[in-house]
Amino acid sequence: MKPLTQIGAQHFVSNFGADASVNGLSVEDFLTPFSKGVVFSEGTQKFDQLKDCLLREAERSLLLSGNCYARALDSLRECSVYWSVVGLYYASFFSLKAVLGMHGCWMNRPKSWIEVEDANPGGQKLAYKTVKYPSSGGESGSHQVTWVAFYEAMNHLAAWLTSPHASLAINPVNANKTWMIDTRNDVNYDPLVAFQMMSDFQSTFNPATIPACFGGKLQTMFQVAQAFVQFSKEMALDLGLKTDVCVPAATRMVWCQQYVTSLQHPGLIAFAASEYPQLEY
Repeated sequence: MKPLTQIGAQHFVSNFGADASVNGLSVEDFLTPFSKGVVFSEGTQKFDQLKDCLLREAERSLLLSGNCYARALDSLRECSVYWSVVGLYYASFFSLKAVLGMHGCWMNRPKSWIEVEDANPGGQKLAYKTVKYPSSGGESGSHQVTWVAFYEAMNHLAAWLTSPHASLAINPVNANKTWMIDTRNDVNYDPLVAFQMMSDFQSTFNPATIPACFGGKLQTMFQVAQAFVQFSKEMALDLGLKTDVCVPAATRMVWCQQYVTSLQHPGLIAFAASEYPQLEY
């Protein structure tokens, strides 16, 4: 997958147009009429509309990434450590989608994806393709192919992405491009693995050394997710990502304070507490 260059991405992100006619459309919605694929060229209305959809989706993904990370930390306890791993996975996955979107790329499934055909400001071209992703490595799942495409896209930008967070995020875990989604699947769908993670957590947990006491897959997923959240944040700030997704909140920071980092409503806490006794049998 070919992404925009650093200069190309700065141009692309800085020209968000806030087209109201596509405000309610996802990228997938926008692309529905183009079932045979198409090239969108800068200077046309369709290019501008696609750009707005991509940047809005990038910002939504950025916000969802932070929320998944926060909620994964909220659920950290012995019996739900497996669910924290799932949350950390999605924090990474949404960060990945945000970074790709800011670089003119998008992956929905193996036969529905966007890459850059021309990155030069003023003459940019984005190609929507409906043929099988050529470097899928035999993977057919949407998440698997997305990870493969992300790492390939980042190879083009590696010389620029040198921060500690970026360096960790853009390299496959254990040199395995699908480690993240493979691990999520193991943890999410196999009860035995979930219970094994509980035992691992019990054996290493030390409140005096959090998060260093986290072991195994939890430690790896935590480090990678933390890197992805910070990497996508760095990218958004560096490129100046600013859409209308957070409206009516004045800024992205205000939105995050309202919906991500604020305490849960006391009424919801009380409701959960009222349900707990039914689980004790």
